[in-house]
Amino acid sequence: MSWTAMTDHRIYCVSKVRWAAVWRSLRDAHSIPVVSTWIDIGWAPISDWGAFWERCLEEASTATCALVYLAPGEQLVGGMAEIGAVLSHGGSALVYGSHGQLRTLAAHPRVRCRAILADFTTHPDARSPPERWLFELAKMVDA
Repeated sequence: MSWTAMTDHRIYCVSKVRWAAVWRSLRDAHSIPVVSTWIDIGWAPISDWGAFWERCLEEASTATCALVYLAPGEQLVGGMAEIGAVLSHGGSALVYGSHGQLRTLAAHPRVRCRAILADFTTHPDARSPPERWLFELAKMVDA
């Protein structure tokens, strides 16, 4: 499957900043249309947090899907707002890792939670077009 041809899908990556290099690697290795510019700036000193948040939420609101990762013991803070921006504009969220802290957000009809990314390739849940596309991505990444 040609990822660059899938221009109607836009991925917003959500995680702690320590995972930015993983998202960059995934984007660069597979030409995935990631719209999260925060992954390129990392935790550099930010002089205007207001502008930073406006940009992050604007990018998230244009995404087809949020791809969310939570390592054990991590808790999302800003990531919850980013997931909300994706969902409020009709997108979906694929959450993998330690997703228990999402609590009731995990019950949202367009949120899918799994332990590992590969689980998205085999789970029988009904799948929207962006989810099917990301399931194919998960197969490719975990192959």
